[in-house]
Amino acid sequence: MAAKTPPPKAKKSAKDVVTLKQICTDLKINAVEARVKLRTAVADKKIKHEAKTAWEWTKGSPELKKVREILRD
Repeated sequence: MAAKTPPPKAKKSAKDVVTLKQICTDLKINAVEARVKLRTAVADKKIKHEAKTAWEWTKGSPELKKVREILRD
């Protein structure tokens, strides 16, 4: 019997996703510094992020709001 593979995850539409690059442009901050702040926030368990995945969030999500607050500080 062949092992069943889980169904593929539904991809988010590009219009429903906000990337770190977009946030950095809006806030006029450096993307490298932003990733450092976000990695620190992940380590402090302020936000969740899977390793080796893109820094992107769904528009209007509570997580996106937290990220913006972290990057403004």
